[in-house]
Amino acid sequence: MQPIERTASIDEQGQIQLDQPLNIGKHDRVRVIVLVDEDELPADESDESIAAGLQRSLQEFREGQAIPLANLWDGIDVE
Repeated sequence: MQPIERTASIDEQGQIQLDQPLNIGKHDRVRVIVLVDEDELPADESDESIAAGLQRSLQEFREGQAIPLANLWDGIDVE
């Protein structure tokens, strides 16, 4: 793969809009690596989002969907 660097913007739908076109085949598939300035990243999760995640985890535990902590390491050292 050959790297090509371009600048772009993210539109309202979260789609990447390149500032300049790529001079490659029109229907070629590409891999995209997005570099975002740390100042542009969203703030940490809100308290409500964290609370909702904890509620989901508690519900999964009550329904028996949780994996015991001791089992998380099973097979990790297998090559």
